[in-house]
Amino acid sequence: MEIKIAHDLVNFLEFLGVDLAFGVSGGFIVPIWQELSSSKKINVIHCRTEVGSVFCASEYSLCHNKIAISFATAGPGISNALTGLKTAKLDGARVIFISAITTEYHDGLWGMQETTVRNVNALVQHDGQGYLDKVFVVKNEDEYLQARNVIQKLALLNNHFVIGVFLTTKIQILTIKKQLLPNLLSTITEN
Repeated sequence: MEIKIAHDLVNFLEFLGVDLAFGVSGGFIVPIWQELSSSKKINVIHCRTEVGSVFCASEYSLCHNKIAISFATAGPGISNALTGLKTAKLDGARVIFISAITTEYHDGLWGMQETTVRNVNALVQHDGQGYLDKVFVVKNEDEYLQARNVIQKLALLNNHFVIGVFLTTKIQILTIKKQLLPNLLSTITEN
């Protein structure tokens, strides 16, 4: 069976027990936003601002001890979310922030919406002072599956985390072979 990465990602989030996603839609995140909106298990709340969507996800996570989703488009959507991401990290929430990169490499044009791998990787600092605990930049199927496996392991540990998952629009609609979700217990005992 084949499935688009955006659809598989939403199935994976449902598998993790996610039932609420907060965000602001935008051009570069449309495939994920559409899949979230089509989910029977995840309710999507469209927020007025990106920072508000992260604050909502953070508070929901803390109040219900669940993973919550925040999503925003590339460029200003990401920068508008930064205060909320830092606060979620400091508060000990479990939030997965989903957004897009517009291009893998900086082309020198510095367009308003341009978001590169380098830009999002800078959101994690080795001293722990960054906006995110971990960033996954998904540029192909293997990177997507690797990100999914790491996120699953983190979710099982039940520790707090604020993770960024960034995909190009092209990757969001890439068709892959459906991967069965492994048993959560066997995933943890392997490591």
